[in-house]
Amino acid sequence: MASELARVVVVTPPEPFITLDQAKGHLRVTGSDEDSLIDIYRAAACAHIDGPLTWLGRSVGQQTLRAYFDSFDDDLLRLPGAPLLTVSSVVYDAEDGTATSVAAELYTLD
Repeated sequence: MASELARVVVVTPPEPFITLDQAKGHLRVTGSDEDSLIDIYRAAACAHIDGPLTWLGRSVGQQTLRAYFDSFDDDLLRLPGAPLLTVSSVVYDAEDGTATSVAAELYTLD
């Protein structure tokens, strides 16, 4: 059985996956007076659906996440935000309370 995911933190959010030109085309806006406002709306709309913390539960744009687990009892950790590109590190709290890194050759991303 996989360890239980306790918390996910978005370290680096993704860039909006809708360009300003695409949004303006959809809104039929040709000038640039509203670009700042459209950028705010575009970022909010993308943030609403992109990532493991949203209703979609998946990553659309590339982002950096940090996942925390309650335990590290078995060989399987189900990471959030599929599809994953890389795992940069695996760190756990040892019994003495020190943060301990797992060597990269000891884990794989499947």
